[in-house]
Amino acid sequence: MHSETDYSKFELDRGRAAEFVGRMMEDGYAGIAVDGGEVVGIFLGGVMPFWFSEQLQGCELLFYVRESSRGGFVGKRMVEGFKAWCELRGAVRTVLAISSGGDIDRKGRFLERIGFEPIGGLYARDLV
Repeated sequence: MHSETDYSKFELDRGRAAEFVGRMMEDGYAGIAVDGGEVVGIFLGGVMPFWFSEQLQGCELLFYVRESSRGGFVGKRMVEGFKAWCELRGAVRTVLAISSGGDIDRKGRFLERIGFEPIGGLYARDLV
């Protein structure tokens, strides 16, 4: 994922990434998609209160499907798994972001096809 997204311009620390995934496996949501014994997708997220309310929302932190597995049902199933996990924890909303660059329009169409609606946008400015 790192090499094919906007994040590729930033340093990759595999140890730190593995540590983060481990924390999500303990305290959040960590889902993977496997095809033929190979990992083809990953989804990390969590549930937290809105900043203004005690009600909970599910927030995606990382969602990636290998290019060879896109266009089928892998991504949809991963999102549905996260959404179900959030609902079991009492979340009233699930939020997914497109924050890694790439084909933003295609990613947005995918999310809209599976029932999500746009509520804003992300903007970044590199400092280095």
